[in-house]
Amino acid sequence: MTSSLALTSPPSSAVSSGSFLDLHTKTDQELDLLPYGVIALDREGTVVRYNRVEARLARLDRALVLGKNFFRKIAPCAATPEFEGRFRAFADDPRGPSRLRFEYVFNFRFGSQEVDIDLVRSSSPDHVYVCVGRRAFRQEAVRQVPGGALDGIALSELAPDEAKKGVVRDDADRRNLVVDASFLDALSAAYTREPRGTLEDLGVAYGRRIAIDLEAEAGESFDAGLREVPIVTLMEMIARLIRRQGWGALSADLRPARAGVVIFTLERSALAEAPGTLGAKRCALVGGILRALLSHVASSPMVVRETHCAAEGGGECTFVATGARREVLLDDAIAKAGSLGDVLGALGDGE
Repeated sequence: MTSSLALTSPPSSAVSSGSFLDLHTKTDQELDLLPYGVIALDREGTVVRYNRVEARLARLDRALVLGKNFFRKIAPCAATPEFEGRFRAFADDPRGPSRLRFEYVFNFRFGSQEVDIDLVRSSSPDHVYVCVGRRAFRQEAVRQVPGGALDGIALSELAPDEAKKGVVRDDADRRNLVVDASFLDALSAAYTREPRGTLEDLGVAYGRRIAIDLEAEAGESFDAGLREVPIVTLMEMIARLIRRQGWGALSADLRPARAGVVIFTLERSALAEAPGTLGAKRCALVGGILRALLSHVASSPMVVRETHCAAEGGGECTFVATGARREVLLDDAIAKAGSLGDVLGALGDGE
């Protein structure tokens, strides 16, 4: 049996008014507010921007799509003369029409989507914006072109074994965080006080509650408190909890511990990969959790700062932890340093 749901395509008034031409000037957050899918491709077909609606309806994670070729890696069902051929001709003719509209069918493993496609030129000569308006969803895939690829890519193919990286998803492939009522309690504690708390304050408030759970775990597993278990075991307990809740995959470098420093690395950070404007550090909440846990174990105030965030461009999120008495030194080092090594060097000089 086939079921369908009619959706509204990008309004013709938006096309006639030229608002599509302003897409390149919009921030990622502004693109996320649009009611239709938006994909920005370079001339080779590489995805350079991907808005929230498209990610949601294609059931793909934006962080995994960016930087990959749309026709080869993301939507092989679009690698046809009717879609890719039109895109190539449109991209290779900068003096041609500013917009090209055609109908298409996207085929996914979970069903097909009848769509209106608008190829739109932007203020950047190197980018073509693909606007996707859904007209209907169908439970079965429908072959668009005889001999053409049937299925779009599956998220599991883009990121195999991502559960090992602390990524938790629901049945619709949406990324989730698995937190309990203590997180809401911490949220209330951080944001109802005056002055209102920051994201780091929220992380600290939540981390204090997590510390209680980890104390119970240490008692059950080792008949000891957190301060009595080996440091490597402690870091494994923290990493396991962070991964289980879906924040990402945490690892600790204890080599500079004798200088009073611990380096944490977070892969696949849920905060860094969340929709929103890129180019700024976004994981202060995780830093706050680590700060609270380390302060609890050390029985003295600690400070944790994110020195690099994946949201700033590639790689992993990196945190430096040290004693609170070196907080000003750490902040100054991060502001001045060009690398993690420079930060560690500045902390060593101040020891």
